Amino acid sequence: MKQIINIYKNNKSSTIYFPNPNDEVIEGVKGGNANELFTPAYWKLQIIYYKEVLNQISLKKGETFNEEIISCILGGYGMKAEVGILFFNELKALGVIGSEVIDERKIYGILKRPLVYNNKKYYYRYPKQKSKYIFNALNSIRNYQQPFNDIYKLRSWLMSIKGIGPKTASWIIRNWFCCEDVAIIDIHIYKVGAIIGLFNNEENVSKDYFNLESKFIKFAKGLKVKPSELDTIIWQQARRFSSIIKNILTQQRKKICLEEAAL
Repeated sequence: MKQIINIYKNNKSSTIYFPNPNDEVIEGVKGGNANELFTPAYWKLQIIYYKEVLNQISLKKGETFNEEIISCILGGYGMKAEVGILFFNELKALGVIGSEVIDERKIYGILKRPLVYNNKKYYYRYPKQKSKYIFNALNSIRNYQQPFNDIYKLRSWLMSIKGIGPKTASWIIRNWFCCEDVAIIDIHIYKVGAIIGLFNNEENVSKDYFNLESKFIKFAKGLKVKPSELDTIIWQQARRFSSIIKNILTQQRKKICLEEAAL
């Protein structure tokens, strides 16, 4: 039996029909109830509800490919996105990214200084490490010809630069080319994927990135949504509901352990 979902937005009501909760989105992953937190149907409903907002989100952070690379290097891995953007804008404003002379010490000097925004002081984590990565990236971009005609070759080339792994390389490609053929699999996406049974506990973001990416893109197609919309809405909400997600995963693992112990 189909689900009937009523949406109230801007003083208007609309009705949406979802498949039966037991219908599979892709093999092994049921759609679930759209009104239940973190089910596949829930994520599709969120995309439908926030579609106008998602359409207004600009994936690109830089005005040039070089800038996009640096903005993505500065984000992720325990660093809040807002803080990464603050320091990216500072590097850009001080002319470091587009400079003819690439100065690692200058980059480090900027990253190690706290920035004040809205009367609050922000610090960048691992300034020494990231300044080396940015220095390496800017030198690599200058010295090599990137294969822009093939996004997969370009991603491989990006991953050859020290400090750029599969997630960051995919992030750069997705943002710059507005591409739906790659996906950003970060810890938030991984945890939500584990909750719905898309990913399993033996899979690892570092070691199994491309397998996880393939599953995620297939899953997005099964939901009939864009991978970029899906990862954006998951990322936004998973940051807010991180404690709830952690508790759900803990309960799932306990249940698995009890089931294995009963065998």
